[in-house]
Amino acid sequence: MQVITTHVNTGFDGLGAMLAASLLYPQAALYFPGHLSRPVRELYSLYKDALPIKAPEMLSLGTVKELIIVDTQQASRLGRFKALLERPDVQVTIFDHYPSPSEPIAHAKVHQVQVGAITSFLVNQLAMRGIVPNETEATIMALGVYADTASLSGPNTTMADLDAVRYLLAAGARLEIIHRYMYSPLNQDQRQLLEELLANSEHLYHHGVSILITLCSIDHYLDGLGLLTERLATIEDADLVFCLVEMDGRVHLTGRSRLSHLPVDEIVGHFGGAGHPLAAAATIKGRSLLELRDQLVTYLESKLVPPIKATHIMTHPVHTTHPEATMEEVGQTMLRYGHNGLPVLANGQLVGVITRRDVDKSIHHGLAHTPVKGFMSRQVVTVSPDASLNEIQRLLVGKDIGRLPVVDCDGRLLGIVTRSDVLRALHGRSYPYWYQMNERSYVDGFQSGQMVSELINERMPRRLQGLLLLIGQEAARHQVRAYLVGGVVRDLMLNMPNHDIDIVVEPSALEFAQQLGRVFGAAVKTNPLFGTATIEQPEGVRIDLVTARSEFYVSPAAMPEVEQATLKQDLYRRDFTINTMAIALHGTHFGEFYDFFGGRADLEAGIVRVLFNLSFVEDPTRILRAIRFEQRYGFEIEPETKGFLMNALEHRLLEKVPAERIRTELVQLLSEDKAPFIILRMDELGIWSALLPGLQLTDELIAHLHEAQNYIDWFEKLQSDVKLSRWLVYLLLLSTGTKEEQLQTWPKQLALTKRERELLLSFSDCRSRLSTELAEATDGEEVFQILTDKSAECQVAVAVLHGMAVKKKLGLYWERLVHIRPEVDGHDLLGIGFRPGPQVGQVLRELHMARLNGQVVNKEQELELARQLLLTLEEGR
Repeated sequence: MQVITTHVNTGFDGLGAMLAASLLYPQAALYFPGHLSRPVRELYSLYKDALPIKAPEMLSLGTVKELIIVDTQQASRLGRFKALLERPDVQVTIFDHYPSPSEPIAHAKVHQVQVGAITSFLVNQLAMRGIVPNETEATIMALGVYADTASLSGPNTTMADLDAVRYLLAAGARLEIIHRYMYSPLNQDQRQLLEELLANSEHLYHHGVSILITLCSIDHYLDGLGLLTERLATIEDADLVFCLVEMDGRVHLTGRSRLSHLPVDEIVGHFGGAGHPLAAAATIKGRSLLELRDQLVTYLESKLVPPIKATHIMTHPVHTTHPEATMEEVGQTMLRYGHNGLPVLANGQLVGVITRRDVDKSIHHGLAHTPVKGFMSRQVVTVSPDASLNEIQRLLVGKDIGRLPVVDCDGRLLGIVTRSDVLRALHGRSYPYWYQMNERSYVDGFQSGQMVSELINERMPRRLQGLLLLIGQEAARHQVRAYLVGGVVRDLMLNMPNHDIDIVVEPSALEFAQQLGRVFGAAVKTNPLFGTATIEQPEGVRIDLVTARSEFYVSPAAMPEVEQATLKQDLYRRDFTINTMAIALHGTHFGEFYDFFGGRADLEAGIVRVLFNLSFVEDPTRILRAIRFEQRYGFEIEPETKGFLMNALEHRLLEKVPAERIRTELVQLLSEDKAPFIILRMDELGIWSALLPGLQLTDELIAHLHEAQNYIDWFEKLQSDVKLSRWLVYLLLLSTGTKEEQLQTWPKQLALTKRERELLLSFSDCRSRLSTELAEATDGEEVFQILTDKSAECQVAVAVLHGMAVKKKLGLYWERLVHIRPEVDGHDLLGIGFRPGPQVGQVLRELHMARLNGQVVNKEQELELARQLLLTLEEGR
């Protein structure tokens, strides 16, 4: 026999889950485990004829072969069904949405899911199987979901709960009945008790958590204490509410939490009770109200530690100003760092705050050179480093301010918390668009150092793993913080090879690089101006180290001014969110994952997103990098980012970038495997007109660009001696549709070298001559002479444009002709009678040509031919 049950003092979620389970297990019988909560008892008294649920005493436990439990995993809450857990012949299945208890039920098959109500999970199982409940069942199931999710507004609510309610409403669930039981009126006794509880309420405030504790004693038992506790929480707007009511010689403790990170069941569980994170209850004997109140307060003080403090979300170090600075100077500082306010320090102490509004007004009124001290706010609201997120929220809202300086007990400024910091901590990337500065929150579920360490072990070569561990050990030994950053982290997440080691160091990369250089026995190159260093290892591995820094661009496309900063600020100066992830390497922090701006979420979504609106203005070359990453990974440029990109193009900002930087980016673009797609995307966005005047992409040229990759791959496999500049092949192809006068501007636009310039400008003639000569060549000697002095890039480009005929001759040249050399050398010729002089070189060339044409095939034949040439030369004398 199958039996479905739930916990004693059954609530609406337990009842709804039992009904849903009965449709999944149609052969099972439903039994209450014992006492029902008052609201469920009232509902059941009305609907008992429609609900096939029986009392536990009506069942012979010996007939039970399978026990299906919903809404609990605690054996102590099963009433008489607890006895079945001791029988090895009884199969136990559990459906629950609460954390596993300290003593789980042995041998049970547990379905533990993250939903607001376990009814939701079971209803969604019905939906997957096409099972539709009747109107009454649907109403009661929906009531269970609403009850355990605070009408779908509690912090535990999930999409699964919404899906379940949608399914139940479609099945006929009646909202007016749900409302009646969710918000049932209090009877006279309950109203009196509520008034007394309100009168006895005591408000505490600990670690930023608002706590309400109330005590009361009545001479008779009164049901509904949980409902009264919920009403108190709503009326008093407290985070935690505890009601201690003495009745029938016992103290009944009920608790409610309005914050998901403060599980009230753990607190009440300390007193022998149970429940779930948002609601719990206990019945306690042998202790007085005051004694329990003191024990509860002591326990709360020891256990309440805010998960998010000011020190976790504040920005530091803080840009500040001083009282004598002029309003104009402060305005320039705000513009430089993008701040709307600055703390004012005097002798290291916080003495005021100046806002952008104050600065703008003072400048408007002609007071740009007035000292800050005349306009700053001196009554500064501050918080301690341990202030909780709730406390910070209350201050920002209650005081109507935009920022809170974080100060220590000595009044020293440690950091600053803004509204944006709070919104990011609360909502991650979902906070309102008008508060977005394109920053993103940490990605939930991927901050485990163990997970990242596993990726490093799985996806990186052993040599690089050892290198990173050694760098981390040295960082810990020298008390610096070292982080693997940028493209290598991005590609690690994507499981793509990338061996470019970029390290951000706090506080200074220069000294640490010298230490690493000594450890590796490698040369170290430093650039003190930018705080960077490069280590070239003997095996060829390159390590780039940079001091954590921030950058400021004085004008569009200018080189940045650099200041030392923090890891977060260093990552914020980078181009796109997908390049802002970091992995700690130092000591015990090895593998810790940092994602301040949602880079991994954007990787998963497949989008390229800038970090701030003026990103393309400050560095227009990011336009080219955006396209490179988009096409390389098959991503899309995020719509708002595309808007910023197009705006930068409209203002012709790429034309302000030095040619050397354009060349660097273009070389990388045209060296990509997806170079043809990059070229087409740049044409689609109208970028080429700013880079290569006169470039026209015809259908024929587009076809050649797509063919080029196969020719390049073929050539690189054909031989290994010559390194082909892929980008130059594409550049030569792009030049074929450009007029001569416009083509003449390209070398300057791209800062080409002399060789590259000559190759580009001569390609049109070279292409025509080379294709014609190769087509007419009849032997190896001619092919060799035609191709010997031609660049590999020119050869491949001509093959792309003229197809198989040229390709065959290139194959002949690189597969056979370049490897053919005469076996006879100058010493051999002197040995058979030649005199030193130009004749030796001439004969060697003739022997080479004869060997190429197959006229001679070994050294003996070469010597015989040389003797004939010697006779001819002597006869000519």
